[in-house]
Amino acid sequence: MWAAALLLALVSQASVSAQTRVFFTDPPNSGTAVRDSIIGFIDSAQSSLDVAIYTLTYGISGSRLTDIAGALQAARARGVALRLVTDVNEETGTQFAILDVLSDGLANGVIDRSVVRSGNAGGIMHNKFIVADGWRVLTGSTNFTESGCLSQENNVLILEGPGIASAFTAEFEEMWNGIFGNRGQPTFPNSFLTNDGVPVEVRFGPDDDLTGFITNAIYSSTRSVYFLVNVFSDGSRAYQIAEALKWAAVQGVDVRGVFDEDSQSTAQWNNLVNFPGISLGDYIGGLNAMHNKLMVVDAGTPQGKVFVGSNNWSNAADLTNDENVVVLSSTWWSNHFYDYFRRLYVERSSYGSGSQPVRQYGDLDGDGVLSNADYAIALAIASGSYPPTPYHLIVGDVEPYPGVDGHIFGDGRIDAADARWLGERLGIVTGNDRIGESLLKPPGAPVSLAPCTVTAVFGQAFYIQQDDRSAGIRVETAGTPPARGQRVAVRGVLKALNNGTGERYVEAQAVSVQPGDGTGIPAPLAMRCSAIGGASPPGGNTRSVTGGQGLYNTGLRVRCIGRVTGWGPLSFWVDDGSGCSDGYSGFQGVKVSSGFLTRPAVGSFVAVDGISTMEYVNGLNVRMLRPSVQSDIQVLAGP
Repeated sequence: MWAAALLLALVSQASVSAQTRVFFTDPPNSGTAVRDSIIGFIDSAQSSLDVAIYTLTYGISGSRLTDIAGALQAARARGVALRLVTDVNEETGTQFAILDVLSDGLANGVIDRSVVRSGNAGGIMHNKFIVADGWRVLTGSTNFTESGCLSQENNVLILEGPGIASAFTAEFEEMWNGIFGNRGQPTFPNSFLTNDGVPVEVRFGPDDDLTGFITNAIYSSTRSVYFLVNVFSDGSRAYQIAEALKWAAVQGVDVRGVFDEDSQSTAQWNNLVNFPGISLGDYIGGLNAMHNKLMVVDAGTPQGKVFVGSNNWSNAADLTNDENVVVLSSTWWSNHFYDYFRRLYVERSSYGSGSQPVRQYGDLDGDGVLSNADYAIALAIASGSYPPTPYHLIVGDVEPYPGVDGHIFGDGRIDAADARWLGERLGIVTGNDRIGESLLKPPGAPVSLAPCTVTAVFGQAFYIQQDDRSAGIRVETAGTPPARGQRVAVRGVLKALNNGTGERYVEAQAVSVQPGDGTGIPAPLAMRCSAIGGASPPGGNTRSVTGGQGLYNTGLRVRCIGRVTGWGPLSFWVDDGSGCSDGYSGFQGVKVSSGFLTRPAVGSFVAVDGISTMEYVNGLNVRMLRPSVQSDIQVLAGP
């Protein structure tokens, strides 16, 4: 269920009300979000559409335009001014047929150049962007093809604001007027704020030295560099990026990437795959299936940046092609794209040409399988006793869903919720109910108690209590009981002894001992003998001792100090002068049910640690203290 929900989230927009939006394809699950976002963007245009697209083949049936091409045709029909620029070498086959009909409404073998133009014979016009109505921009890695929208890994980014739109319009005007490739004039201005306040930079290749722009960001990184790249070639410009990645790894920056199976990237794969501090994945899905061109730098930090656009990491992309790169300077958006990176790195990449993922969520020790060892690491990280590595966060931060602070899933840390998620997959009881809150529930109510410490064991019954010593409870199990000091999670049903009138307990259905050595036996709460038991909690579902006052403490480990006033069968009484009496034994003080433990002499001054419990006598719940080991009884002074 979690995985299915995650996949759904990853192909949806970040926020319904957001003006800056991103959409991701989801090929294994037949996601249509990218296609729908492009069509929706076109459908919302009111006055103008300037389209720069490398490939437009989606779609045509006979001479009727469909899908994205159909949306463009419909826009023209409702009076939207359309101009389209494409690559000169792409005006063939299906694309020519679409442009033929789109430009003049006729399949006459002639493209109307007042609507469609092309260029860049020396490289390629590789952009994939639209400017709508002079203030909205759609860009990203997606060609307007069926495979680009449905079967490749791609992204679409939508930005709103007149500044960012003006930069894209200026680039479009150059190409519309026949100026392609390097004109030697860097983009300026190049920094803007979107309408919803996201700082954005835009660069266009080859004028703006895209490789230098990328490497500068890598050299400035302090925490992480994560990338998804379709082509990472063996050209000199690509090697500059590779050397920057190596440098970052040497500085301790976490460097990870996912390659497509493009043969052009083989040299850089071999260059980087065994370099210390760099971890790579090869996308599972075949040639040209991982079509993204994006990088996330210092994700989750105030300096977090996202690089997204059309340019591959190659000489051609840097020196001759018409390309674009948009940079979002935003912690929120760096978290969002980081989670998309995690999706491909964990779920859809292997080593070399492997056909199965080599990583999985929850595999914190990286051995390829989920085990109690992973759960122990999750608990240690969640408790703050073990600092997480970047790898731990990539595979271990899965809750909450939906995520927070821009995260698609997770929250940028590994906490109790993540440990519980992992425990559930391992079949470990990892409830989140607290004992005190559970005591308010009626008999028969199901409970799943969060890990607590075992404070005493009596045959098939044992006691557990919260770490903050706020509440404890008896647990009865048909299996082997845990040992004192172990931490356990318990799932079961609430009941009460003596036909529902006595001490509450959990009839356990499952008891899971938590990994690790436990936290040890908690120190007892010192209290007067007359305070043992306390008053019943509100609601009437849990009964305490008759006449009890103060805070309910039945089930807790407590300590009483006083004089031994008498012995009974497997028991003795301790009096601390607080006026405590059971009303039937004839002895002053509280009864200590010592079982076969050695009893102190009458008249001795003792400290007794034990479970605050009760016995049912003559229709009354009578307070009682129950030690479990001999060291619970300390003689402080003889008679």
